[in-house]
Amino acid sequence: MSADTPYAIVGSGNIGSALARLFARAGVEVSIANTRGPGSISELAASVGSTVRAVTLTEALASDVIFMAIPFGAVEEFGNAPPDWNGKIVVDTTNAHYAPNAGDILKGRLSSPCVPHNSRCLEHRIVL
Repeated sequence: MSADTPYAIVGSGNIGSALARLFARAGVEVSIANTRGPGSISELAASVGSTVRAVTLTEALASDVIFMAIPFGAVEEFGNAPPDWNGKIVVDTTNAHYAPNAGDILKGRLSSPCVPHNSRCLEHRIVL
């Protein structure tokens, strides 16, 4: 399971952008992707440093360690995105506690484990 860059950030909002800056400051190569494509985040990637590269979502999901920096409502779709989650480590930065109907969704659970059980996203290691 190797990609050009072992680390990827999926999401380019406040959390994804902050993570990109932290990776750049540390001099660690990371790719960043969103659903709109690399053209929509190339300026962000260039502005934070040469170690951050805008890529397609498919390229980002090929990485070994993926930082999931997406809205909670997109978690289920994210879980069904790659063909194979085996061996992946996903760092979950989502927070469902402020989502509409969060109590009904979470039912006392943490955000990641509440992804529906038919989601293939559950086959990877999740870091909360």
